[in-house]
Amino acid sequence: MKLEDIRFFTPEENKPAKKKEETAQKATGYISATGKVIIPQKSAEEVGLNPEGKAFRIGVPENKRKIKSLYILPASADQEGVFEMKESGRNYFIPLGVILENSGIDFQNNKYSFDVNSFEFDNDVEGYELKFNQPTQKTKRAGRKPKAEA
Repeated sequence: MKLEDIRFFTPEENKPAKKKEETAQKATGYISATGKVIIPQKSAEEVGLNPEGKAFRIGVPENKRKIKSLYILPASADQEGVFEMKESGRNYFIPLGVILENSGIDFQNNKYSFDVNSFEFDNDVEGYELKFNQPTQKTKRAGRKPKAEA
């Protein structure tokens, strides 16, 4: 056997991987009835998302029929195919109604919420995964009852 045929380990490979400390609260968000992906300011701060003056590329896992998560990656504003995150009150949002509707997400009749997690992407770029929870049926809003006919 030759020396090139053997893969040798290093002491660094034997060290346990560092685990991120998990906070008690989870960063969450939701999809509005108009198709806006909404991330509250508090959730954005928890995962380190700072949308001020940044553009984002948005994608889904390749070769999947049903969308279970969205990926948001920071990009420069002059790049082609980027979305701008806007601020409204205490929330950040990206309007994606048409894309979500074409992908089979019925946000008008169901409530969709998601967990926001950060992850490492190519060359130390920090991206964000929006992992959808099970949708729940929207309840009818209470309104005026129709008048009874005499």
